[in-house]
Amino acid sequence: YDKYDMLSGEDVQETSEALKYINRRAPIEAGMDFGNMTSLITGQSDERYVYGLKFFYTLKASTRVIADQFLDFYANHPVKHLKLYYDRSGNAYEDVNRSWAREMKSMIENRFGNPTGWYCELMSLNQGNIGQGDEYFHLKVMLGEYEDELPRYRMDKYKCREVKSSMELSKLIIKTDRFGNKTLHKNKTSEKLPLAQLPMKSTNPSDALKYFLCRPEWMAISERYNNSAVVAPGVY
Repeated sequence: YDKYDMLSGEDVQETSEALKYINRRAPIEAGMDFGNMTSLITGQSDERYVYGLKFFYTLKASTRVIADQFLDFYANHPVKHLKLYYDRSGNAYEDVNRSWAREMKSMIENRFGNPTGWYCELMSLNQGNIGQGDEYFHLKVMLGEYEDELPRYRMDKYKCREVKSSMELSKLIIKTDRFGNKTLHKNKTSEKLPLAQLPMKSTNPSDALKYFLCRPEWMAISERYNNSAVVAPGVY
C-alpha cells in the first residue's frame, strides 16, 4: 500500500498480501456469527500467538456476499484451507441437510458453479452451547494473559476495527433467577440498533471473535486456571 496515496480516491484492491503477520504456509482460521449482521473474523494461530488479521461483515443475510469478500481478499493465499469456527445456530436444520455453516462451506468451495480450490473445514460440528459466563471467564484469562499455556491474542486494529469497537463497547449484566442464583450475560440490546450502526456499535463483531477464540482445547486450559486460582474478592 506504500506505493499508493490511499486518500487520493485511487481504487486499490485490498488483499492479504499486504498483511505483515500472515503466515503464507499455514491455513486461514475464522470465527463466524450468523444473524441480522453476518460477521467473520479471520486469522491464524500458532503455539505463541493467535492473530486476528481481517474482519468481514454483511448486513444482508447472505453467505454468498461474505464468502465473496473472503475469496477476494485471500485470493492469492497459497494454502487454500479455511478452518471455520461458528455459532451453534450454524448447525441448525442438520436433520434436513441444511445449515448456515454448510451453506458457507459450499460458498467458499464453489463460486458461480466452479470450484474455487478452497477447502472449508467445519470445526464446530455437534458443538454444545458456549455460555456467556463461560465466554467471559475464558476471555478474561486469555486476553489478560494469565495462563502461559494459552496463546497471546493480537489483532490488526485497522483491518479489525469493528471488532475492536465491539469489544470496547460490550457490557456485562448480571441476571438473578427465582432461586437467587446469579449468572453473567452480555448485554445484547445493541443488536437492535438500526442496521447501519451494527458494525461499529453492536456486540455482533465480538460474537464472531467469541467463536474464533472459544475453542474447546483453549477453554479447557482457562477452566483449569479458574478452578485452581485463588481469586481475590472483586476480581470478577
